[in-house]
Parts: sequence; structure tokens; C-alpha cells
Amino acid sequence: MLIEALIALQVKLPGKELTVEPGQSVNLPEELAFKLLERAAGKVRVVAPPVLADLIPGAEIVWESPLFGQCT
Repeated sequence: MLIEALIALQVKLPGKELTVEPGQSVNLPEELAFKLLERAAGKVRVVAPPVLADLIPGAEIVWESPLFGQCT
């Protein structure tokens, strides 16, 4: 399950310690993810993985670059 930190966290997992920065996502087994969501309520959230089916071949993608302005 993909979990995103909303604040900086130190997470103790079985066998290791994990530092997660705000906005950083980590993929955890469901059991650990649910435990983290329960213990760190309001500090982490579930993130839906990107759906590649939403990408349409040949579609124009536009974004705003702080350096170059609007890019395609």
C-alpha cells in the first residue's frame, strides 16, 4: 500500500528504521500500512498509485515551468 507522509517522520519497521520526508511516498505491506495509519493518524495518508490507463498516447501534455513558463 502506498503511504505518503504529511510531516517528517521516523518510522520503526521490523528490522530497520525509516525516515520519511513530507510529500515522500513509501510502499508498505498492508498490515504495516494500516498500523501506521492508525498510529500516525493525520500525519500520513493513503496515496492511490498512478493509473497508466489515464494516459492517452498522442495526447498533448502541458505544464507550467518556473524557469521556462508554459511547456508542451
